Amino acid sequence: MISLNETGNRFRAVWEITLGDSSKLRLLDISSSGFKTSFQAIPVALVPFFLRWICVIQIMADMPGDFTYSSILIRTVFIDLCQWIIPLMLIIAASGLLGIRDRIIAFVVAYNWSKAFIEWLYVPLIALQLVLPKAYILHWLCNNFLLVISVIILYRLFQAALNKKNSYMLPFIILYSIISIFVFIISLETVGWLPLMITANP
Repeated sequence: MISLNETGNRFRAVWEITLGDSSKLRLLDISSSGFKTSFQAIPVALVPFFLRWICVIQIMADMPGDFTYSSILIRTVFIDLCQWIIPLMLIIAASGLLGIRDRIIAFVVAYNWSKAFIEWLYVPLIALQLVLPKAYILHWLCNNFLLVISVIILYRLFQAALNKKNSYMLPFIILYSIISIFVFIISLETVGWLPLMITANP
């Protein structure tokens, strides 16, 4: 398992790349061994994942439907894993068509560590939702602010990893966003929550 110090170094590199220093990409270790290590970013993100799962259980338990806590947890874990893994696998599969096959190791490393970093960014919002579950306007404002920051982080990390110009990166990030939304909708449908989400957000 990756050490706390190594994790801190990876997160520091993500932040410095976000601020515009693409040379810090090397600190993420874009070697073949770094490719394997980067998947340890998933367990690194377990704490924010766990907090969000508690938050989802709190919300879903109050919605119509015969959901036990364990069934809500299983569904939520499934959705989160789909959101992390499936878009990555689709981009890897299409790397030849996208012209990024020679940069795919760097992309996977940057993707995994940026996702873990973003999950930790959401911890204050998740804590706010747990402490003040009915502060909907504040939740909305914080969520949209973090969404913008997340897109910027992903854009900068993807650009550094792929070494592409803005003319390539803008369509790429749009494609990634569409894939992520599509995967989210399909995963909601798979666990039977899509009708509930539509009803809750008319």
